[in-house]
Amino acid sequence: MLVQNILFKHDPVIVIINVSIKDNITMSVSHVYAYGRELFKKIHYAVNVILTEAKLFAIKCVINQSCYITNVYKIIIITDTIHVTKKIFDSSIYPYELQAVKVAQCLRVFFNRDPSNVVKLWKCPNKLSWLSHVKVDKEIR
Repeated sequence: MLVQNILFKHDPVIVIINVSIKDNITMSVSHVYAYGRELFKKIHYAVNVILTEAKLFAIKCVINQSCYITNVYKIIIITDTIHVTKKIFDSSIYPYELQAVKVAQCLRVFFNRDPSNVVKLWKCPNKLSWLSHVKVDKEIR
């Protein structure tokens, strides 16, 4: 099933993210879908960062871009490690404070546009073999 087959009252922005580290090089791939099609794909590379930092950076980037897509009321972030994603919203974790502040600034714009706007985090383990997640997973390898 493709991402555009998911039915909602309004078109959400659907973000699928995966990150991996190989030979001390971190790569993150994210696909962003809206209006029944892929809007863009982002690939980031970094050296000497831990996996958690790389995932949070990738999430911050796609949230920042997704908040400014017009006529969107819902952002759905799909990843295989939801516990890492939740760290970006926990302001008590000092090492990730800068990431949280940047995301909060963007989300303020998103929620000020319409207080009923929503951001959801969905876990999609690799073992589910969901076609859209598998596509991102293949690019990361």
